[in-house]
Amino acid sequence: PLQADRPLRNASRHAFHHAVQVLSDGGAAELADLSTTGAQVISPTPLKPNRVVKLKLPSDTTPIACRGKIVWARLEPPSSGAPPRYRAGVCFMGVHEPAVAGFLADYATGR
Repeated sequence: PLQADRPLRNASRHAFHHAVQVLSDGGAAELADLSTTGAQVISPTPLKPNRVVKLKLPSDTTPIACRGKIVWARLEPPSSGAPPRYRAGVCFMGVHEPAVAGFLADYATGR
């Protein structure tokens, strides 16, 4: 069922079960899930809604640049002495969809 407090998804998400490091505005972040229209990231630095960010997905050649807007963010509860982390949803505003689809295909095969 569609919930009023969640954005409508235009593409299927792909979750990552191992750590995939990305850059978020030049800082380290972890990719939680990805689609051709957006991503969910986990960062050690605060992420604030309505802020435009640049994500770079790792690649063997040139990193894949994605520009997006943070549509939601929350502070993750710290676990046993670990520092707090921030989880956020990013809606892409500028992305090369075939490159993201290729990235997803590479990681789906266990790259």
